[in-house]
Amino acid sequence: ITQKISCELNLSVDNERILALSLYASLALSTIFSILLARSFGRRSTILVALHLSVIVSVICALVPNYITLLLSRIAIGFCIGINHTTLSIYMAEICTDKKILAFAITVTSVGYSFGGGWAGGLGYL
Repeated sequence: ITQKISCELNLSVDNERILALSLYASLALSTIFSILLARSFGRRSTILVALHLSVIVSVICALVPNYITLLLSRIAIGFCIGINHTTLSIYMAEICTDKKILAFAITVTSVGYSFGGGWAGGLGYL
């Protein structure tokens, strides 16, 4: 959480800690639900819905008026990202026949998520 957001929303240190924890906790919990969703609705549908929801929730995150909305949107974006990451890895394993290509694809995907999170965090300081 950047200092600019903290000042705009009058966040305490405890609020900032809860916001950071909420994202990572929802990422972790979403892996459990991603398997259930993929089995119920199919991997491709689960990936597409979570991807579209993550875009919508990202816009909401950028326009939050208060702490509660920011907290709920971070929880939602954590679930979407976690579902996408887990389900996409399983989906790639199913469709990819060459193990070298599969390893490369999963590595690029994982690095992309890490790079995207770092890039988004860095943009907050501009």
